[in-house]
Amino acid sequence: MRILCLGLLILCAGCSRPPQPAAARKEEKVSAETKILHFYASPGLLAPGETATICYGVENATAVEINPLVDELRPAFNRCFQVSPRQTTTYTLTATGAGTSTASLVINVSGTAAAKGGASAQKSQMILFFLTSTPSVPAGLPATLCYGVTGAAKVSITPPGPVLEPSERHCFTVKPATTTTYTLTAFKKDGASELQRLTVAVR
Repeated sequence: MRILCLGLLILCAGCSRPPQPAAARKEEKVSAETKILHFYASPGLLAPGETATICYGVENATAVEINPLVDELRPAFNRCFQVSPRQTTTYTLTATGAGTSTASLVINVSGTAAAKGGASAQKSQMILFFLTSTPSVPAGLPATLCYGVTGAAKVSITPPGPVLEPSERHCFTVKPATTTTYTLTAFKKDGASELQRLTVAVR
């Protein structure tokens, strides 16, 4: 009987699974993607000497930089600062981390508009900004568009997309199949309208 029990113990020990080699247990580490959550300016049209506010937000970034250099920046989900460009300027935000992400915006400086209409010309502007943090996307992936309007009773987008409402800051997503130019139109109650366009490239 003792011999039988000993044999069973040896048999069970042989059935136990040996430990897996370290290579089999190794888990693949995937780095989080570096993203620009938003990058916009308000207002987007200035008279000489006026100031605009630029805001940005990034995710999984270790460093951020804006060109032309305007301030010492740091990664943040939401941070704003002010600029006073002397002429129409394109600002480019670059976020670096596991990868690199870039976005651009334009602040227009118009001396002619200010000379003709003064402060009232600035107040008549309905579209504060219309931009994308994803100016180029792979086919099949969404792009984020953001806009801000003031004094508008209605807002629409073409090609047709989600139903939009007048807002000083609102973002939505689109999924273009090919490179597409989007047109944002703001309408006043009296029927007057204003539009801006931007293009999302599909690669």
